[in-house]
Amino acid sequence: MIRALLALVVVVGVAGVAGAHPATDGKACVECHKDAHHGEFVAAPCGGCHTTIAWSPSTFGVAQHAATKYKLDGKHVATPCSGCHPGARPRTSFIVGGTDCLDCHQNPHEQKFAAQQAKGGCGECHTTGTWKSWKVDHQTWPLTGGHARAACVSCHPGKTMDSPVASMRGIARECTTCHADRHAGQFKGKPCLACHDTEAWVTPKFDHDKTRYPLEGVHTAMPCAQCHKAVDLRNGDRVVAWRLGYAQCKDCHANPHPKTDVDCKGCHGATSWKPNGSGGAGFDHDKTGFALRAAHAKASCTTCHDGKPKPVEARTASSCQSCHPDPHMGRMAGQCFECHTAVSWQDVAIFEQHRRTKMPLTGKHAVIECGACHRRQAERAFRDLPSDCFGCHAKKYAAALNHMGQSGEAPYSRECAECHVTTGWLPASENTLHKAAKRRDHDRVFTLTSGSHASATCEQCHADPKRTRLVRCDGCHAAEALRTQHAQPVAATAATCMRCHPRGARR
Repeated sequence: MIRALLALVVVVGVAGVAGAHPATDGKACVECHKDAHHGEFVAAPCGGCHTTIAWSPSTFGVAQHAATKYKLDGKHVATPCSGCHPGARPRTSFIVGGTDCLDCHQNPHEQKFAAQQAKGGCGECHTTGTWKSWKVDHQTWPLTGGHARAACVSCHPGKTMDSPVASMRGIARECTTCHADRHAGQFKGKPCLACHDTEAWVTPKFDHDKTRYPLEGVHTAMPCAQCHKAVDLRNGDRVVAWRLGYAQCKDCHANPHPKTDVDCKGCHGATSWKPNGSGGAGFDHDKTGFALRAAHAKASCTTCHDGKPKPVEARTASSCQSCHPDPHMGRMAGQCFECHTAVSWQDVAIFEQHRRTKMPLTGKHAVIECGACHRRQAERAFRDLPSDCFGCHAKKYAAALNHMGQSGEAPYSRECAECHVTTGWLPASENTLHKAAKRRDHDRVFTLTSGSHASATCEQCHADPKRTRLVRCDGCHAAEALRTQHAQPVAATAATCMRCHPRGARR
């Protein structure tokens, strides 16, 4: 214990003296210390490699060695100094005369590679990393990626460092020379480098857009194995099926519409399986013959396409009954769209529709409620009404004087429009009443209530009101017209006309 403490005191004392080196007053180290290198570094100060703390170890390392004529790299970095600077104590020589490989290493090839030795020495083929690694000019087949890391014997089997250089030639440059075809001939004729590179066998970049099936939507995020599955061949090999041989949706997806032969892309897109409304690969409903407009365009697809079977008579795409039950119970002939529109079921455009019937709505008929005439409206019965005035106004006809005939006179016509108008039942035209009665009496002699003479006035035929039997026809029937209408000349007198046209038979 006492000896150990004394040794510790001596060491600490020496260190204290070295750390607190006395002032040199500009003196050189050799004035106090003996030159251990015997003048090899006389021009270099001792402080370049040593410190005042201790003479050893030296501070001269790899970085300082790079400033000399021989930079250390490869395995030379880990070689001890004495491996290249031999010498017996106390003198070691650090100035080496030669820097060639053969100054330290023996030539195992003797004179086999004299040309290389004369050109650049061992460095023509070897590196400082390892002696067994050849430094070969592989420009004819540049080594990149995994090829640069592979052992030479991987491509040059059975060859060693002593093998002639010529024996290294003749290696085929196709990938299949060294690598087995893992695709079992699926890409025969297509180079491996089209999909792979030398860094790794895993495909780094594969442009699916250049195939017959470009990926889009959810397909872009799907793993390759979901479509390209591994299959077992008859020879026992297991390979991934890359060439699928199809590019249609139904090849991967089951068809939920077995009765529809429309391609999936007509209704669905790659972003979502839900049907598209329009745009892109969306479904164009106009092409079906039933264009979606107004409320139909806002309805969901399942409103009409509910998957339920429809009756044969209601399967027509343009048939309203396919979705809407007939509230008229078949009483209305024609199609629903003749009265209804897709904007609103209640908007039937009543006036326009009524103009197409035998009873156009005019006057007060246009402002009364539908139920005033269509009293069975709750039953949706609109076609069971008469179109003549008497059908609705029979009570008014019976209540009015002279309508039913008085004192043996014939009753008035049931064509109410002869005396009345739709703007108001009263007042009725008195002149019209008398003219109507007179015309009915006139029919006994010459028909006026119908035919071409219905619009004629009394004065056109009777020149003298007091002498009604004196009738003239030439007031309307000119001689020029008569000549073109008859095969032989005729006189434009009433007697002549009445011979052929008694009672105004001509209509």
